[in-house]
Amino acid sequence: MAPPSSLVNKSSPIKNTFLFILLGLVVLIVLRTFSVGSQHEKSQARSAALIQCYRAEMLMHFVDAMSSLPSRGNNFGLGAGVKTVDAFTKVIKQAEDFLDKAYKAEPNDVNILVKNIIFKKRINEDIKCDLNELGVIINSNEKHISEKDKDLASAIYSIYSGIKSNNLNAARVIETHLPDSWFREQALLKAYELSNENAEIDVLRSTIATKTRIYILKIVMITIGFTIAALCGSLILLYQAIISFKQTSKVSENSLVDDKTKNIFDWQTVAFVFIAWFFTQIAVGALFMSLKQRALGIQVGQGNSLMSALSIGLIYALSNGPALLYIYFFALRPHGQKFLNGLNLRFRVNNNGSLSLVIIGFLTWLAAFPLVIAAYFISATFFGSSGSSNPIIAIVMDAAQANSSLTVVVFYIILGVLAPLCEESLFRGFFYSYLRSRHGMLFANVISSGLFAIAHMDIGAVLPLFCLGCIFACAYEKTNSILPAMIAHGLWNSATFTLVLLLFGA
Repeated sequence: MAPPSSLVNKSSPIKNTFLFILLGLVVLIVLRTFSVGSQHEKSQARSAALIQCYRAEMLMHFVDAMSSLPSRGNNFGLGAGVKTVDAFTKVIKQAEDFLDKAYKAEPNDVNILVKNIIFKKRINEDIKCDLNELGVIINSNEKHISEKDKDLASAIYSIYSGIKSNNLNAARVIETHLPDSWFREQALLKAYELSNENAEIDVLRSTIATKTRIYILKIVMITIGFTIAALCGSLILLYQAIISFKQTSKVSENSLVDDKTKNIFDWQTVAFVFIAWFFTQIAVGALFMSLKQRALGIQVGQGNSLMSALSIGLIYALSNGPALLYIYFFALRPHGQKFLNGLNLRFRVNNNGSLSLVIIGFLTWLAAFPLVIAAYFISATFFGSSGSSNPIIAIVMDAAQANSSLTVVVFYIILGVLAPLCEESLFRGFFYSYLRSRHGMLFANVISSGLFAIAHMDIGAVLPLFCLGCIFACAYEKTNSILPAMIAHGLWNSATFTLVLLLFGA
């Protein structure tokens, strides 16, 4: 019996048959996924809601940090000038909107309701209705409400309803069930104030003051880092624009694709690889959904960030790793191509050695900053986007708050190594090369980058992801190697995760 690679490439009719069979399977699995997808949708809704909570917390950290500065006064800057108070009011309103969205998305989530109560009390809003909802939860016999949730609800109800008994016990419950965050600090302060525990209040205020100073330092570091990166990136883009303008016919239109890789793929092979990859994504997703996400540890806000990280890594590897096999067995091997050469994963190109290619990857990463910042600004201004809504963001934020070194390492490997290897091989090394050899550089860049952005299934980040795809393709075009694009991709993911660690890490 012929091996799969030779069978798929033996003749066009056989290849088309395989293509249509795969397409049919994808359609069936998509229909099946939609029919049993309520659990997945619920998980995504919870993740999106928790992202909103994290955004609100970040804003309140910022407000408290700015309010603590000598010239700002206290209590949200009320002792400052009118413009400053106005700015703080807008930030607080934005935080309130985030929490409101989170509550509307997950009205039965005890953790989100608790955070709403803590926030509203902090800004002196009425919380009677929210406390009534907590009372219903406490007395509920619903199976989906855990004992942990009931304990937390009882503790918050006890503190914020003004009951003066057992507030120290309530404080212990809050310390156990709420992660180290702005919300926990506010709840503990309230509990200690009701119990007249002045020593505990002094210790906690001192801890908060120290954290606030560190947070201010982090904001300064991030601001300086972003400014330097954006300026350097702008200079790199300007320099490349000048060089490209001066270049005439020195570079051939088909300089990227050499004689060995030019025109070896047809559209059926490319379609086969992408449909097989999509089929794998859906199949793996359906499999893990059937095994129940809670059993696999993919839950945010539940103190199991290491299990979440390992599960995410396993799912990503099983979903995207096979794409590399499809490319090799169905596209490269039948034409006598080796994997690295076929994908232009080269560590030395002409006068550029490995170190030069790594440096070019680093410069590409810097050049992405001004483009992506502009893309986010355009998305927010003209399309009302509030940023990425990818469910993995919530898990990453949860990992940052968990303060687990092993979890952090696992996420750096997933985001900084695994993702660039799979995605750059598929979208730049394979798909861009195919399009480039037939339709030219501009068409190939736009189409491959567009598919790259859409494949992430993150509406809030489509334009920034498209810009990233474009600049990664440009690095590939300039060097004839996808190594710089992989380096830039890994640096971008790692830098984003580092930013999350700085803002949300314990």
